[in-house]
Amino acid sequence: MQPLWLAIFLLVVAIGALVVATQRRMWRVAVIGVLILGLAVLTLAWRYVGPFQSPAPAPSHPLPSGRSTPDLPSAKPPGTSASSPAVASTAARHGATSPTLAGSGTGPRATISGPIISRKAPDSVDAKPPVLAGPAEDIYLVLDTSPSMLIPTSFDGMKALAAGTAGHLGNGCAFACHERTPFQGSAAQDRDRHIIFVDPSGKRLPSKSTMEQYSQCLYALPCFDKPDGPRVADGFWLARNYGAVYGGQNIELRIDTETAAVRQLVDRLHQRGGDRLQVFGFGLGDPVALMGALKPVSTVLPAAVPDLAALQPEWYSNNCLTKESCNDDQATDFAAMFRGLESAMTAPSNNSVASDRARLMVLVTDGMSDEAVKNGRWVGPLTPDHLAQCAAIKRRGIRIAILYLEYAHEAFAGDYWAENVVTPHLSEVEPVLAQCASIAADGKSLFRKVSVGGDIPAGLSDLVMTALSDPATK
Repeated sequence: MQPLWLAIFLLVVAIGALVVATQRRMWRVAVIGVLILGLAVLTLAWRYVGPFQSPAPAPSHPLPSGRSTPDLPSAKPPGTSASSPAVASTAARHGATSPTLAGSGTGPRATISGPIISRKAPDSVDAKPPVLAGPAEDIYLVLDTSPSMLIPTSFDGMKALAAGTAGHLGNGCAFACHERTPFQGSAAQDRDRHIIFVDPSGKRLPSKSTMEQYSQCLYALPCFDKPDGPRVADGFWLARNYGAVYGGQNIELRIDTETAAVRQLVDRLHQRGGDRLQVFGFGLGDPVALMGALKPVSTVLPAAVPDLAALQPEWYSNNCLTKESCNDDQATDFAAMFRGLESAMTAPSNNSVASDRARLMVLVTDGMSDEAVKNGRWVGPLTPDHLAQCAAIKRRGIRIAILYLEYAHEAFAGDYWAENVVTPHLSEVEPVLAQCASIAADGKSLFRKVSVGGDIPAGLSDLVMTALSDPATK
């Protein structure tokens, strides 16, 4: 019964009881009538005023995308944490950058400043970080496009890729190595352990060759080495075609999420208005402007951001970019990157210099160097010389924001070369890289970490919007 009708009913009963009690001098009935009358009044109060209770707590809302949400599960491609080894020296080409902590799902918490960005559940609300106000700036986005960006974004993907390239020696490669003549342990194979051959367009060809047969041929001479002839499918091909070979989804690589991150960032910057943007890629040699010169963000469409994976060069083989040019896989040159960016950002032709327009350099990387130095080759975290280059850029009034992409040990676990050369430096990568980032006016570092399985696009947008909201950094 509705409260209003209940109140009317009780009111009628109460009045009737009082009338009868008055006429017949039945005082007990009068008392009951008064009680019923009071109940009727309370019912009316409930109907028109509301229940007498403390207000309900405000409903919880999902955190904006890019905030720390460690309890949310990760969205991951097929597979699990990889323990498969990479082929000796294969990890070298990929920058061999790794984090110290292993785990599953969204990974461990960051130990340096900034939240860990956890990938949202697929059905969660896609809340975006707010577009914060601030003066228009010139933004120089610097993307690590070295071969280490061809690592899967999740532990599941690493395991799946390693299993799909495991040879007769039991090795497999968690890197999506992109090479013309893949070494045993990085060549793609199907469920029946047959090597996958493809034509120059990438179409799969019939084959029943085993990894052992292929490795015997590979040791004798380069197999299928004609530019217009068949070739062995590499890990990169397998990542792109994993669903067709093994079922399920293809394997997402870090370079795929870099592309998505830039497109999302451009969309977010459109809402601010006034900023200008230039995008660089770095790895082997000098940085490359991927979208031309510095230009207003309003003239850049998200769809115009190039597919970074499609720009990846195909190496001839492990250690060699071409058949005649080998460099031991040194392909993450931070010194050349910092040198090239400082020159680009401070050139007289850059009108932001003349107008004293604020400048922000945003670096997306896994932080492990693999480059030639005066004493030979360096594989490890940033060196004091690299940090000196960072300091020189910041002295020119250019702020540096860094998005660190965790590089898991599972990506090369079991590889003899990497275990001896890379692993000893793993704990140094993150804290040293953080030293390069600028410090905001509130004392917080413009440094963020995205763990394995985390949301790289949300992490980048959050970092840039935070930096743009507070240009008073050093």
